[in-house]
Amino acid sequence: MFPEHRAIARRRMPRPRAGFALILAALASAGCSPPARTPEAGPVPMPSAETAPAAAPSPTRSAPTHTDSPLPDISSFAEYPGGRFFLDAEGMQTVSRTYPFIGGGQSCAHRGAHTHFQGTGSAYTVDLFAPADGYIRMVTPCLNIGATDRYGFSLEFARSGGDLLVFNFSIEPQDGTPCAADPKAYAPYIFVEDGQKVQTGQLIGQMFKTADPADGAHIHFDVQNERTGEFHCPNIFNAQVTADFAARFGTDVCGGIPFPETFCFKPAPGEDLTGLFSVP
Repeated sequence: MFPEHRAIARRRMPRPRAGFALILAALASAGCSPPARTPEAGPVPMPSAETAPAAAPSPTRSAPTHTDSPLPDISSFAEYPGGRFFLDAEGMQTVSRTYPFIGGGQSCAHRGAHTHFQGTGSAYTVDLFAPADGYIRMVTPCLNIGATDRYGFSLEFARSGGDLLVFNFSIEPQDGTPCAADPKAYAPYIFVEDGQKVQTGQLIGQMFKTADPADGAHIHFDVQNERTGEFHCPNIFNAQVTADFAARFGTDVCGGIPFPETFCFKPAPGEDLTGLFSVP
């Protein structure tokens, strides 16, 4: 671990539980470059982020069966949308700008929403919480794609027909490539293990923000079908959470149109599984 990371870990975080499963196949060919304030034209390939929940540890299982707590159908989020974002009020105060999932049919398509974090000149961490009940499906403490490393996990939280859906977190500090020297460089910021059962609002990890004054550090998040690999809008939240997220939109536009209050901007067919707050 780089010295800067070690100092932050000592000061801010509990020691991580041992044990994690690296499932990199879905991530190997994807990337999520920090977008400019105006998204680039053309589809942007998105990473299949990964998830992790926290609190009371449960036995690590390589393939959860969910027989103890069946996952709901994604349609239930249309009637009962979630009221818990993965950042709390304190965490939202560190966000510099956000933007929504941009549909695959748009010239500025970006199949994932973002929260970017303020540069303060000092390194800091931001707590992350489970946005829904579910199971940790993948945990990756280090992954290099391009010039920067990232880490993350996926929360298995719902079904669509017979397929499992995960809420992906790709946590991207824009911190260079510390994983080349230490393959567990970001492990201290992950508080859960593969297969662990978690509950809504449970602490699952932290975002590490470097001392870089820029706000390139961000979390990319989306909903993904585990079987097909297809990406979907992360619009599983209620109107209040959506409004809080939209209140931090930056100056990004798509096709000259500022983003409306939504997690899901002009989705392509099949990308919107709940129909919540999307714009046709």
